[in-house]
Amino acid sequence: MSQQPTNQQVLDEIKGFIRTEIGGLNTKFDGLETRFTGLETKFNDLAANQDLILAAVNDFSTSVDTRLDRVEGRLVKVESTMVTKDYLDEKISSLRGDLISVTRKGNDKLGAVVDTLASTRVITPHDHSRIMRMEPFPRT
Repeated sequence: MSQQPTNQQVLDEIKGFIRTEIGGLNTKFDGLETRFTGLETKFNDLAANQDLILAAVNDFSTSVDTRLDRVEGRLVKVESTMVTKDYLDEKISSLRGDLISVTRKGNDKLGAVVDTLASTRVITPHDHSRIMRMEPFPRT
């Protein structure tokens, strides 16, 4: 026959169970406390490093700002001195006109020489006609 446990035995079992469970919980809480302490240390390290990182980023930003200011100054200078297409087209057109004028004067002088040579019969009328038909400004 099985014996019924006494009230005292039941209470002793409950106390033992509670001690075991509370001891286990204490161990788990101690482990959590250790982990939280580790996290707190890591966050403190991160906060200390954050100041270093922010200082490095600030230094880099200042350096980049300085360089960009210099580049901007040089760019403004280039923009203010560079030639525009309209200006260049105008100058090329003017140069072309000057070259045509000089070439025309040379052509007129050559024509005068050829006319003189033809009138003094140094060259034949056929040679005179052939020379005067030549470029750049032919006369017929």
